[in-house]
Amino acid sequence: LEAELQLPHIVINNAAGNFISPSERLSPNAFFTIVDTVLNGSAYVTLDLAKRMLAAERGGVFLYTTTTYASTGSGFVLPSGCAKAGIECMIKSL
Repeated sequence: LEAELQLPHIVINNAAGNFISPSERLSPNAFFTIVDTVLNGSAYVTLDLAKRMLAAERGGVFLYTTTTYASTGSGFVLPSGCAKAGIECMIKSL
């Protein structure tokens, strides 16, 4: 695919998932599933494409969607908030 279409110039990373649930009702698997989808999915795409772009000696733009409750917290969206906060940290760290 990369040989045919080349590397992207813009990467829009919009990984999202959520369980609207009181925190005390979340199972460990529910928490893991959201964090794995949102945070790990974003990290895997970012790291893979960034390495390919660096190897090709070219840049690109990475755009991420997060949410206000990543920094403020909010009821009923604990795993999503944790994952989106992780994405914000990743963005600032790269």
